Amino acid sequence: VASEGCDYRFLKEIFEPVHDDINLLPAYLAESLGALVLLGDPSSGVGRIEVALIHYIIPKEGWLAPFLHRTDKSSELHAQLLDVDDHGRWGVQRKGTVLLCPCHFVCRAGLGESGARGRHLLDLETLERLRRMQGYLEELRRRSMPPQASPCNKQESRRDRRQTKDRSRQQRQRLEQVR
Repeated sequence: VASEGCDYRFLKEIFEPVHDDINLLPAYLAESLGALVLLGDPSSGVGRIEVALIHYIIPKEGWLAPFLHRTDKSSELHAQLLDVDDHGRWGVQRKGTVLLCPCHFVCRAGLGESGARGRHLLDLETLERLRRMQGYLEELRRRSMPPQASPCNKQESRRDRRQTKDRSRQQRQRLEQVR
């Protein structure tokens, strides 16, 4: 039964209810906001998910709504990218800020308070979401890469080309016989 397969469970997880504000990017901030952002040029392949700390937002001129739209490429998000280890500990990746747009925003990230020895920790829900998204992008990356060239692949492709030529020749011969 398809409802019991991996695809069903995967889709069910994707569409699980989430906190109402997790996908909302406010137009104005009272304090810094943690976020998962998608960086990279989509025309040159699959991007990468990063954790960012958005310090302030400048909505595009004339924008009056209390939230920003994901298709917005004019508003500015001034943020710092964060390094996150496998345990969810994070720190500032590099000094200075990066300029992002709302189109980079994926969702909010829970940046927990200090953990052991004063280290900052992502909340568990955010860490799990980050890992799942990174895994999904890695899978997309693998699927979009051409197969590795190996002696077997070369032999198969030669054989395929030969078979295609043979079929084309046979079709031409049949057409000539019909004429």
